[in-house]
Amino acid sequence: DEYEQAEQENEYSLNLLEKAYQLGLDVGGAVSRVATLPALAAWLTLAVANGRREGLSLAEIVRRYHPVIRETLEQLIEPLPKPGTTETAPLARLLAVGARILNFPYFAGGNTEIRWVGASTGVMSASLADLVKGIDFANKEVLKGVPSILVTQVHKPGNGGAKTWVVSLPPTSDHFGKKSPFDVVSDFESVGHGTNDVIDGLIKALLASGAKKGDKILLTGHSLGGLTAASAAASPEFLKYFSPPAIITLGSPIATINISPKSPVLAVEHTEDIFVAIGGPGNPNTPNMTTVGRTLADSANPAERAAATDPIGAASHGRPYYEETLRLIDQSNDPSIRDFKDAIAPIMRGGAVTTTVQYEVVRGHH
Repeated sequence: DEYEQAEQENEYSLNLLEKAYQLGLDVGGAVSRVATLPALAAWLTLAVANGRREGLSLAEIVRRYHPVIRETLEQLIEPLPKPGTTETAPLARLLAVGARILNFPYFAGGNTEIRWVGASTGVMSASLADLVKGIDFANKEVLKGVPSILVTQVHKPGNGGAKTWVVSLPPTSDHFGKKSPFDVVSDFESVGHGTNDVIDGLIKALLASGAKKGDKILLTGHSLGGLTAASAAASPEFLKYFSPPAIITLGSPIATINISPKSPVLAVEHTEDIFVAIGGPGNPNTPNMTTVGRTLADSANPAERAAATDPIGAASHGRPYYEETLRLIDQSNDPSIRDFKDAIAPIMRGGAVTTTVQYEVVRGHH
């Protein structure tokens, strides 16, 4: 892992130096930013225009030029830029503070409240695609004005007394959600601070359900939901109450999150998805993380090919396309996918009876 991290940092530095050489700039900060930033901005404008002429999607362009884009942004907000790092946290912290102010009067974090909404029983599926359907239900509830997460207990003996849980975390639904934590405020705070209001509500919902240390927990999330799941697995506050969870993320930029190596992770991403590209390099493949990518432009489905042509790169972020990717993953015999399925086998028990509780999660008013 340390070797791969060093390789990524070297690749970033060399890429950045190449761009700087082309511009005749010292992007390490030795020259005036007044001269550097306009030149970088002009170069990026031309680079994006050339990429579009080549037929590249916006996501592909962002990935190609991410090092110089990040350096430009970091020079705006840091007295001494640090080329060679893989973090985008400084910009995210700045945006998080601004977003908190704009979200007034719900500006103070870490004070969420949960409310029991309802419960239902069901049967656990053995399909990964079915496993994330709770995200759709939670997202519809958020859009109806009931910001919710689902906590599902899987009832089946054989875990030595430990309980098993699946949590469904919905994506971003608003720019500034006021009382709803499913907004860009939480996005920025997850990247910038490693936590957000959804994690606070997640902890409270799991505790209210009876989860505890030693229980097996699977966190599933799309976009912000996946970002939150990964941040929770790296959060000392979450790990104070629970064991490292397993994670499934759909279209979530989690490459720079320091997830516990004890957490098995399946990260699913589409090549054309701009929201994954914003996070920089694609999510890595490590001993505990399996990243599966799919290029929708190569799909036999006309709707997916059409989504791939979206010039912004947002259409390929759609959850139905990610569920289709999971269906394809279900059919795969790749060893890393089998390893992930083996890791979550105690949770994903086909035919087991389940109890799902819906919790409303809202920010406290200040």
